[in-house]
Amino acid sequence: MSAPTTAVDSIYVQISWTQPASNGASIIGNRVYVQDKTGVFKVETKYCSESDAVIVSQQYCNIPMSYLTGPTYNLVKGDIVIAKVQASNSNGFGSLSTSNSVGAIIESVPNKMSSPTRGSLTSENYLQVQWSSITSGTSASGG
Repeated sequence: MSAPTTAVDSIYVQISWTQPASNGASIIGNRVYVQDKTGVFKVETKYCSESDAVIVSQQYCNIPMSYLTGPTYNLVKGDIVIAKVQASNSNGFGSLSTSNSVGAIIESVPNKMSSPTRGSLTSENYLQVQWSSITSGTSASGG
């Protein structure tokens, strides 16, 4: 099995692969391994379930960037997302692919903006909306 590819897709990292030869038995699963900050490959089951028929047929899965930067993988901005894949059929799991050496780079995930509020100048004919900027923390108004 050839190395998977990783690419940034909005707020996700997409891991994709090409199925190997099935040797006469249909491929029924793909086990995806992602390398954590310490270099250990972990089986990714939360977003890349090995028995999910949709993932098997589309040959990719999407992992939120926020999950990759969380406690499971501890990746940080600038880290490359490295993965391996292993296919299975009724005879069991095949050989593990090589890992990718290029691909998706962890980016900063923006913080969630706080909910806007109604300003004190709101009237029957005017709506004032106030919010806090997610970059500077200053208050702004619109009308």
